[in-house]
Amino acid sequence: MTDTTNNSNRPSINITRGKKKPPRSNKPSQKTTSNDSSSWFDLPTDLTSGARDVWLAGLGALSVVEDQGAKLFRALVQEGKNWEKTQHDAASSALKVAEEETEQVAEATTEALDEQVVRRVREGVDSALSRAGIPTRSYIDTLRAQVDDLAQKADRLAAQLDESDDAGGA
Repeated sequence: MTDTTNNSNRPSINITRGKKKPPRSNKPSQKTTSNDSSSWFDLPTDLTSGARDVWLAGLGALSVVEDQGAKLFRALVQEGKNWEKTQHDAASSALKVAEEETEQVAEATTEALDEQVVRRVREGVDSALSRAGIPTRSYIDTLRAQVDDLAQKADRLAAQLDESDDAGGA
């Protein structure tokens, strides 16, 4: 709106909002000065209305974010639970496999150590018995094998003698 009063020192302000109004003529307005000053009071009303619209838009955005945010939060919590369970199951499975393999290795190691201990103990005992002049188990086992071999040979010789006596006496 343009102020066209006789006071030439007054600034001229054009405010357009919405549809443009047709330009005013240079004729003095028939409206009184008080009416012209009422347009100045419309500016705060327009600003207040605009600010209220912005405020309401912000509240609407907050409401949407709150609703959608709560849904998103619940979905993320569920997804987190699923992921945690999957990771826990995978870790448990890997731990079980590792425990089984460790147990197998421990058993194999224990058996190998037991065999080594038994062999070393036998060697130590055999060495001590040998120094004392006492026959060792391996020496006795060797003698036993030799006696068994001699017994088998004696049985065969006796069988041959029986056959030759039967053949010579007939």
